Amino acid sequence: MRKQPVIWVCGPAGSGKTTLISSYIEARKIPCLWYQIDEADADPATFFFYLGQATQRASPRKRKPLPLLTPEYLQGIPIFTQRYFENLSNRLKIPSALIFDNYQEVPPNSSLHEIIPNGLSRIPEGMNVIFISRTEPPSAFIRLQANNLMGTLGWDELRLNPEESRAIIKSKTRQKLTKETFQHLHRLTDGWAAGLILMLESMKRGIEPQMLGKLTPERIIDYFGKELFDKTDKGIQDFFLKTAFLPKMTAKMAEALTDLPSANRILSSLSRNNYFTEKRLLTEPIYQYHPLFREFLISRAKETLSPETLSVLLHRAATLLEEADYTEDAVSLLRGVSDWDGLICLITKYAPMMLAQGRNFPLEDWLNSLPVEILENNPWLLYWMGACRLPFDPLLAHSFFEKAFEQFKAQENPSGIFLSWSGVVESIWFDLSDFKQFDKWISVLEELLHVFKEFPSREIEARVAYSMFTALLIRQPQHPEIEAWSERMLASLEYHANAGAKMTALFRQVLYRMFMGDYAKLGLVTESLQKLAKSQDVWPLARITTKFAETIFYRFTGSHERCLNAISDGLEISRRSGIHMLDRMFLFHGTLSALGVNDIEKANEFLKKLEKLPTTSKPWDTSFYHILKSRIALFQEHPEEACIHAETALKISIDAGSPLSLFICHLMNSHSMHQKGKDRESAEHLNQAFHLANMIQSKNAKFYVLIAKALFALDRGEEEACLLSLREALAIGREGKYFDTYIDQPSSMARICAKALETGIEVEYVQELVKIRNLISEKPSLHLQNWPWLIKVYTLGRFEIIKDGMPIRFSRKVQKKPLSMLKALIALGGREVREEQIADLLWPESDGDASHLSFLTTLHRLRQLLGHEKAIQYREGRLTLNDRYCWLDIWAFEHILAQAESQWKEGITESAVRAVEKALDMYRGSFLVEDAEQTWAISMRERLKSKFLRILNHLANYWVEVGHLEKAVECGQKGLEANDLIEELYQQLMTCYQGLGRKAEALAVYHQCRKTLSSVLGIEPSAKTEAIHRSIIENRCPGKK
Repeated sequence: MRKQPVIWVCGPAGSGKTTLISSYIEARKIPCLWYQIDEADADPATFFFYLGQATQRASPRKRKPLPLLTPEYLQGIPIFTQRYFENLSNRLKIPSALIFDNYQEVPPNSSLHEIIPNGLSRIPEGMNVIFISRTEPPSAFIRLQANNLMGTLGWDELRLNPEESRAIIKSKTRQKLTKETFQHLHRLTDGWAAGLILMLESMKRGIEPQMLGKLTPERIIDYFGKELFDKTDKGIQDFFLKTAFLPKMTAKMAEALTDLPSANRILSSLSRNNYFTEKRLLTEPIYQYHPLFREFLISRAKETLSPETLSVLLHRAATLLEEADYTEDAVSLLRGVSDWDGLICLITKYAPMMLAQGRNFPLEDWLNSLPVEILENNPWLLYWMGACRLPFDPLLAHSFFEKAFEQFKAQENPSGIFLSWSGVVESIWFDLSDFKQFDKWISVLEELLHVFKEFPSREIEARVAYSMFTALLIRQPQHPEIEAWSERMLASLEYHANAGAKMTALFRQVLYRMFMGDYAKLGLVTESLQKLAKSQDVWPLARITTKFAETIFYRFTGSHERCLNAISDGLEISRRSGIHMLDRMFLFHGTLSALGVNDIEKANEFLKKLEKLPTTSKPWDTSFYHILKSRIALFQEHPEEACIHAETALKISIDAGSPLSLFICHLMNSHSMHQKGKDRESAEHLNQAFHLANMIQSKNAKFYVLIAKALFALDRGEEEACLLSLREALAIGREGKYFDTYIDQPSSMARICAKALETGIEVEYVQELVKIRNLISEKPSLHLQNWPWLIKVYTLGRFEIIKDGMPIRFSRKVQKKPLSMLKALIALGGREVREEQIADLLWPESDGDASHLSFLTTLHRLRQLLGHEKAIQYREGRLTLNDRYCWLDIWAFEHILAQAESQWKEGITESAVRAVEKALDMYRGSFLVEDAEQTWAISMRERLKSKFLRILNHLANYWVEVGHLEKAVECGQKGLEANDLIEELYQQLMTCYQGLGRKAEALAVYHQCRKTLSSVLGIEPSAKTEAIHRSIIENRCPGKK
């Protein structure tokens, strides 16, 4: 046992297997968990349930029970088994032994043979697992033998040798036997311990062993059983016949069945004398007859007892077995004698408990053993059959629930009516294929509520509430009572029978708030789930469900990293627990979250994992898969592929009949058709989506439609229509904090955001949207100062770097060279600047290698300072500020001026004027004014100043021409602030003030001009300036005499 953790002990009944193991355990005082297997353990859920109970009795200090094999685990039974055995092992001391007795009771076709070896891989060192069986190990155990992890003790090792037989004979009889008799007895029994003891017992009763030849154990039991039974007194015979119907019994059970106060003494004597009776010590002694002997006794009982006596006996036996928690044995007894009434009573009593334990299959087997006419005409039996099949075959479950509903309705049984109604609705939801069926059952419930003014119980009300809420959400989200049912469902949470039902109800609230765009309440529901999941007793499915709720909440509220963490945590819990019900949806939302931040690599990573999962047959799931593929295709600008998937999703959704998925499908078809250039078809789908959004009254659905309308109008060049939809959409988006727009093509989303910022629509919200979506304009929007650039650099009138919206604070001493590099790069144009140009400016005294090393070191420090590697590109010896990530005020200034000049030439005067005013507002002073001594900044400084003054003069002249002299004055003042040596500006100001009748101010400008020109340049004002001055004094217009 020390070398091999698993031991398989096999041999015929009575060969000493149990005695060998129990004596070994007792002699070495090894703690053990002894579990006796029976036919019911062929169902894995039953096996794990009863093994868990046995473990609880063995380690009562561990309050939390072992997990139940409920339906959610069935996709990952190997993982469940491993975790179960790990948990079980942690409850037992080391060293210890786990013993599975009577393993031969497991039928050959049971999946338990495959399950148990998987669990044995988690048994820790110091623990042994022992199997006691009458058969050889099943083929599933061969791997353990091949890896030398399992040893076998077979009949050859268990068989008594002559010396051992002789010792037993001497200990059991006082007769003096000859050597030949010893040898004969050993030969007859072939070393079988129980057979040898039976021989000795029969000799006491006058049966001579010489009468027999060599017998098998079966024949020995059959022969001696009959012989010994016939020679037993009548009272003991009667005791045998009655107790034979108890597969296992305590002395109290035997006494209750036989009315014999001496039952304890009789059983103890039978066991002590090996009279076909085994005794096991648990909390109290448990006795059972040898199977072959029990068969003989039952046969004899049926021959000798009257039918009336037999019927009474069987009912009493079944009752005793049930009272002792041997329910499966009681059922087996009732089935064997076709006591259908008794069986129905047990089914009705234990069905809820068995379903909660995941024992759907045994319960279904009990139900199927009933005659069809009984099953089909008992609504509770139909209801429980539906409940058994619900997780595995919703369509079949639906038919049982519906039949049950009709019969309950005929009986006017309110509990049955409401429960079966809920079952019908849940079966439609589980099937995920035809939600149109909900319409009928929504109406049915509304009619029932007119008949029954209240529910039979709070628990039934809770179940009906979340079923009705589900039906309304999926099929009739526009229903006027949906919010009332939502509140009713939340109010009844405390009345659910278990935490799992509460989690289910809350999760349906998550879906509702997600589809309706109420993310504030979505957050509150998620918090409620998180509180439930923190309980120490909560099972993995509750934690997985909570992580999925977090995934949805974080994705829709723009918290991508937290969404990824929730997905990672959820999938890890799924992996560890073997519960994979939500894997598909985790990966679905992970893909969309990655798309939402423009991370196509991460999106494809999730998609590959999703496509490796088993193909789903659920239409609704399939529809969402095609929606996902359509969105990825749109992101990658593959409109043909996007259309194919969007159309496929729409066809499936039409069949399924949920307005929620129909809305999404029409929206995706609209986007796909638009990208393909089919505007008419796109508009048709968008109109359908708009109709559905209004019908279901979903705020985020309306947002998705309006922002799509804005994009489509923008792409058609219809700016007014675009801005109309955009204002309405972004107002809704800001209020609801919507960051998923269903505009998956990054360039399209960037364009729509640029338009909003350009026109001042919901600027803060749009900036947050750009940041969350990681949007980068394909064509740098240099004119958009309010775009949330990663890096913004101001050089006009000041030098400042803004990173991620916050100014960079830096030490002049430490950062001097990196900042000088940045300034020099900007002064030289910022694009495609040769390394040699910057090196000559910053390290004029260094040679080539030293200069290059200094250049690379400084570039590295500059990138660290900016915090974004992509902000500065260095390729083929040239340096460039990346205009997709960086905004420079001088670039924006020159871009806007160029735009204004172009518009002026085209006669678009109003737009040109607005552009010029914007550019002038950006010019806050000279370029790099603090670096006036640096010769490399002079060229750029003078160029920008020249452009500024030229356009300023142009604008001032325009204002004069149109008679807006006040605005012309503002232009002149701005010009003098930039350069007070330009005489034309003084002349213009003097003329404007004169035209406004502000003589004193006009004369003040003249005196300022005269003083500045004299002190700085040593010259007098020009003749034109003097002429304007005289005209002001004489109160006449310039040029008139």
